[in-house]
Formats: sequence, structure tokens, C-alpha cells
Amino acid sequence: MPRKIDKHGLTPEQLNELWVNQHGHCAGCNRPLKEEAARLVYDPHTHAIRGFCCYRCTLLSKAVDDLDELEQIIRNLHGEVPASKMYAKLGQFP
Repeated sequence: MPRKIDKHGLTPEQLNELWVNQHGHCAGCNRPLKEEAARLVYDPHTHAIRGFCCYRCTLLSKAVDDLDELEQIIRNLHGEVPASKMYAKLGQFP
């Protein structure tokens, strides 16, 4: 079980059950997860527990809480939105 105790009221037994149910894998990307690297991720609006995640998935979950925004970022990263349109939204192009 991950060594960090949850600040959202889960008991060590509940944390252990969650860890076991995830089979030691990240709830986001499903890659094997080291106990010392596990971070408990939750919905910031509802405080619903999403599961233990790796560092990368934890960052993604905190950076983007809106599915539409995440899909837009993915399209941008895959080059589906011309850079000029992205920068124009930021006011960097006329």
C-alpha cells in the first residue's frame, strides 16, 4: 500500500483496498505503479476518488479537469489545429 495517508478521510484500510483493486497499476495510464510514486487523485469539484496515479497522470488530472479542454489539447499536440489559430486565441497574432 502507498505510504502516504489520505487527507480526504480515507482510512489506511480503504487506501489498501483501492491499491489492491488497482493491482498496482496507475488508474490513468494503467502502467505499473511503484508504491512510493503513487499519488491519490480525486475530482476537485466533487472530491470523488479517482484512484492512485503516476506522476504524469496526476499532473494531467490537475492541469485539465475539463474533458473538452483535454480533447482540444490532444488535437493541438497532434497538429490538427494550426498553430496560428492557437496563438491567435492567445492574442499573439493579429
